[in-house]
Amino acid sequence: MKLRKSVVLTALCCVGLTACAQVTTQLSTEHKAEPATSIADSSKTSLDWSGTCTGTLPCASCSGIGTELTLEKNGKYQLRSDYQGEKGGKFTETGTFQWNVAGNKIVLSNGHRYLAGENQLFMLNSDGNRVQGPLAEAYRLKKIPPA
Repeated sequence: MKLRKSVVLTALCCVGLTACAQVTTQLSTEHKAEPATSIADSSKTSLDWSGTCTGTLPCASCSGIGTELTLEKNGKYQLRSDYQGEKGGKFTETGTFQWNVAGNKIVLSNGHRYLAGENQLFMLNSDGNRVQGPLAEAYRLKKIPPA
């Protein structure tokens, strides 16, 4: 009788363990089937950054550089610069740009860097940081609303 109880108890334990193992395997398989999604937001993913931004940047040899930068969703840009008060001081260039890994800064193919903000771009210094000091606000380009 004692042997019979042991066999029955052992059989129940095996059935119980097998059932638990199947549930664990099923849950693991279901969990692995879910695609990984990123929940991090960046300027690139959460802002309406494409379009045209304008402003007047500081200039050491003129009264200012009228600047118009157009960014396209396909990674191309057009930069118009007007060195105010300078004869022959109007320039237009086109190129491509790339986002940094964090998705908050862009680098134009000419090497200029900008920090993307809500409806604005901040021209960055050669180290890739925001310009500091009394002229800091002058390095901002404001987005022109679409017509």
